[in-house]
This record gives sequence, structure tokens and C-alpha cells, in this order.
Amino acid sequence: MAINGKQRWHDLLNLPTLEGFSYDVFVSEPFQGLLTPAGMPQAILDRCAQVAIALLNEAETRNRLLGAGFTLKARRPEGLARRIAREVPLWRDVIEQAGIPRE
Repeated sequence: MAINGKQRWHDLLNLPTLEGFSYDVFVSEPFQGLLTPAGMPQAILDRCAQVAIALLNEAETRNRLLGAGFTLKARRPEGLARRIAREVPLWRDVIEQAGIPRE
């Protein structure tokens, strides 16, 4: 057994990662993100990011999310955009087979 993320899971520290076994091609971490419609003004994006990151950095919020099994990596919109740009090609076949339309 192994975790398919880059880091060991905070609740399963004794479980190794696939990357540790040189299976880095299988690294795929679940994530949640806040998305907005295309063309959202930058000032609004910046404010939403600021509020969301501040909320995720609050001790009570972090403890609740960690207790529910989440990991936390609060990133700015650019970080989420890079992740999506990296992962969509990796999952292209799954997306096409599922019939998810391109927008």
C-alpha cells in the first residue's frame, strides 16, 4: 500500500508514497478549488483569493478540515491555474471518455 500524493498523508504517516517507490507518474492528489466565470475582474479574483486564503489559515478552519481528512495548500489563483493546466492533459482520455465538453 502507498499514498498516490507527493507527501505522506498527515493521518497515515507510516504509509509511503508511490513517488518514494519511483512511481512518480502515478502521483495524483485530490484537490478542491474555487473557480469563477471566465473574465472575472482581477480585483474581484484578488479579493476572493485573499479572503479564502485567510480563512484557510485560521486555526479553527485548519483543524476542522484536517480533522475531516483534508490536506491544506492554500494557493493564489495562478497556482490553481497552473495545476489545472498541468493535470487536464494528464486526464484528457478520462475527460473525453466521460463526455465532458470542452469550454
